[in-house]
Amino acid sequence: MLDLARKLGDSERQTLTQQLISTVGRSDVSKPFGLYFLSSGGDWSDLARYVERAVFLKSFGNDDREMDDEYGQYEDSSFFILAVDHRCTEPVGMIRIIEQSSMGLKTAHDMQRNPGWGATYEQFLLRHCGVDDPSLILDIATLAVLPRWSSTSAGMPTAAALYGGVYRSAHAIGARQVIATLDVSVAGLLSGLDVPLDPICDMPAIEYLGSAATRPYVIQVGLAETIMRTNQKLTSVLMGGMVDKEFSLPAIDLDNPNPHPTELEPQFIEDPAPART
Repeated sequence: MLDLARKLGDSERQTLTQQLISTVGRSDVSKPFGLYFLSSGGDWSDLARYVERAVFLKSFGNDDREMDDEYGQYEDSSFFILAVDHRCTEPVGMIRIIEQSSMGLKTAHDMQRNPGWGATYEQFLLRHCGVDDPSLILDIATLAVLPRWSSTSAGMPTAAALYGGVYRSAHAIGARQVIATLDVSVAGLLSGLDVPLDPICDMPAIEYLGSAATRPYVIQVGLAETIMRTNQKLTSVLMGGMVDKEFSLPAIDLDNPNPHPTELEPQFIEDPAPART
């Protein structure tokens, strides 16, 4: 299969990052970091894929071919949440979100095709009722922070900003559930922030794409919002209070309806982006 991620050298990666920062043109780029929503076909989407591929190769041994096989069919229904270090114009962390399309949702497919899980989408709907429209479900397909940042004091704020980006996305789109296939260590970090993770159909943690222990989870957005009324820690993470002094955040109005996150800001530069190779 064709490698879908363009190789980015250091200079080209920094140039693309600078183009993103300057084209979006927020007034608070003096903050050390920024959070950006990127369409999969936009000029800067390869910055997110760069982080995704680098971390998944190092952490789980997933090479380009395996990543293409797993995620290539969902490219058209993906968008990215990208964390950027403004000071050195580098991408540092990302989340790939898959929306419902004719290809379906990856987590739903994986939990049916993997013999270690074997739960059907119908069982998921029956057990975790409340949503019968797949367009109201967001699927967190990948989450990655580069070691240069995850191993420092910037790691937790970056992760919190990305998690908050998921909530902002769900709010803007009107999603009622978020599903994800997560390594249990990542799930532990989310649970430590009081994010209400519920293992789908009590499926066990098994080996999955190089991870020794992974299982599918669901987050009920309404439940998270109920918990936020009395839980300052979760509110601070999802509403951005934990990171707003360090991160420039997208202009999503959390009190009103919003357009799709990728419609908030430019996705293309006026000059042609470097050609794909």
